[in-house]
Order: sequence, then structure tokens, then C-alpha cells
Amino acid sequence: MKPRDGRRDDAQFDLFNHLRKWTYSAHQSFEGDGQSWLDEVTEVAEEFHDKLLSCRLDPMPTQLIHDLAADCAVWTWETMHTGIVTSAENSSS
Repeated sequence: MKPRDGRRDDAQFDLFNHLRKWTYSAHQSFEGDGQSWLDEVTEVAEEFHDKLLSCRLDPMPTQLIHDLAADCAVWTWETMHTGIVTSAENSSS
């Protein structure tokens, strides 16, 4: 039986690391706006989380998966498309 200690933290790290690698390559061919990018990253996060369940005992809450996806999507968008997300956020506040 696999130990339960630290599994959720490991899964969070694995998911975020996978998303960072995926977004770094995927953003180059992506055509769309920030919301479409967030939707795409969230879908990839959910799919990868499903793969993690085969080797993890406890699933992550859906909100946590979406939060990690959002963090990664925003980071990539701001880093690769300098200022676009920030400008949109500032104009809506």
C-alpha cells in the first residue's frame, strides 16, 4: 500500500510542473484570447489530474485543479505575451 503522507502536495507539484512545461511549448502555436488560453490550460490540467489518479490515493479538489491551472495560465500569458493579461485586468477593475 502506498503511504498517504505528502501525496496531495506531490500531486500539486506534479500537476503544476506538467502545466508549466506544457504551456511553455503550447503557447507558441496558440491563437486566441486570454480566456480561451485559460480554458485550454484548465482542460489540460483536468486531463493530467485524471492520469495522476492512477498513481495517487487522494484526488485533488476540482477548485484546486482550476486554481493551479489559472496560476499557470496567467503566468504563461503574462510572461510570453507581456502585459496583455495585466492590461485587461487593470481595465476591468
